[in-house]
Amino acid sequence: MATDVATVYISVRGSDIVPPLASLSLEKVGIFNDENGDQRPQVGETITYTFTVYNTGESTISDIVIEDPLVDVVGGPITLEPGEVDANTFTAIYSITQADIEQLFVENQALVSGVDPYGDVIEDLSDDPNNSDDEDVDNDGEPDDVTVTIIPNVLAEEDIVIYNVMTPNGDGLNDIFMIENIDRFPDNKVQIFNRWGIEVFSTEGYSINNDNVFRGFSDGRATVRRGERLPTGTYYYMIEYADPDSGQVRRKASFLYIN
Repeated sequence: MATDVATVYISVRGSDIVPPLASLSLEKVGIFNDENGDQRPQVGETITYTFTVYNTGESTISDIVIEDPLVDVVGGPITLEPGEVDANTFTAIYSITQADIEQLFVENQALVSGVDPYGDVIEDLSDDPNNSDDEDVDNDGEPDDVTVTIIPNVLAEEDIVIYNVMTPNGDGLNDIFMIENIDRFPDNKVQIFNRWGIEVFSTEGYSINNDNVFRGFSDGRATVRRGERLPTGTYYYMIEYADPDSGQVRRKASFLYIN
């Protein structure tokens, strides 16, 4: 009497049987700390990095550690079972420099590594979950966006102060693109572009006092979906303004982060 026999795959190192998938995934987020509470960045103030490690495979992974070329990561090593997530073990603190302030942001990327049951090293580059670019640098099917931490409220010049971070969520904090003292220069033009160079906002006579401001909605002449809220990401501004006394035209250009 014939009996149907199901083929049972057993993971045996060195055999023709494919072992269970072993994989890790790492997310990294940076938050700027205004330690003295003056809403201005100073040398020595810090960025706190938090890390979330996922065991996305089918094998237990042990000796999991995180390395970062910019900071010393505290915590670990740990072991994660398949499907297990750890968001509390690993942290890092970075003290900003004058060069960071002048650059307006700090960017870096970490690497998580561990060992599967067969002694193979499993690695993954970190991803910034707040970055929607979703670039897959290591071709593993998961995003590996570099973590970019904006240093907010950088004093660009003595005449105007440009706040290069917006969080237009209606809580009354950073809901608009804040250009302090811009009302002193009524002859001005403000333009904002997305990363493809498409204008998403343009106005003349930008004014905080008269509520002629950018609130995170698409309003450019080249924009197809006019009036829609813009997605989280990095944008670029150009500000042109004339000195009311001398008539000298000044120009500022840099990036604006909308979260």
